[in-house]
Amino acid sequence: SWFFADRWFLSGGIEYKRDPIRDLRYRYSPGAGIGFRFYEDADRHFEVSLSAIGVREKIGGVTNESAAARWGLRYERDLLGGDMEFFHNHRLWSYVTGRRNMVADTTTGFRWDVWRDIYFNVQLDWDWESEPAPGNEQEDLTFAVGIGVDARRVVLLHRVTNFFEFCKLLGDKVNEYLGERKRRLDHRAVSD
Repeated sequence: SWFFADRWFLSGGIEYKRDPIRDLRYRYSPGAGIGFRFYEDADRHFEVSLSAIGVREKIGGVTNESAAARWGLRYERDLLGGDMEFFHNHRLWSYVTGRRNMVADTTTGFRWDVWRDIYFNVQLDWDWESEPAPGNEQEDLTFAVGIGVDARRVVLLHRVTNFFEFCKLLGDKVNEYLGERKRRLDHRAVSD
């Protein structure tokens, strides 16, 4: 995002989405837009945006190209002195050319800082599409619970179905961190 006034910003980017369960092979959507940030301080963040996007997708075995308008909202609020965060993000798309479709994507949940860069996450994702692939439902509701590591601004979140793989990854990250910490302490002891 590029702020051109106190609260107004321009944004641009490209998004890629894939959902084999809904028979969405791919959806590329480059776009640009304008947004307004109501506030951003130590405890909260709230902004909205409106974008024009191009959409190239393969859904139900059919490739489509369309243009769409997208409304976005991002809200975050720290709770319990910053140890917990409530978040809600949503985007509403309306196709204006090509395929007739409307899309809604929402994510709402809580993130709790457990220890240092490790957090616990509970979220509800609701996706809706007015014209899904033939044989698919219009809406998809997913409840996700996970543990994540926020290291160098890279966030790792795995759904419950990948829990054991995630535990191994988390264990590797913790061991890597502890090994690095031990090396630093050993280096300090030798220096003293």
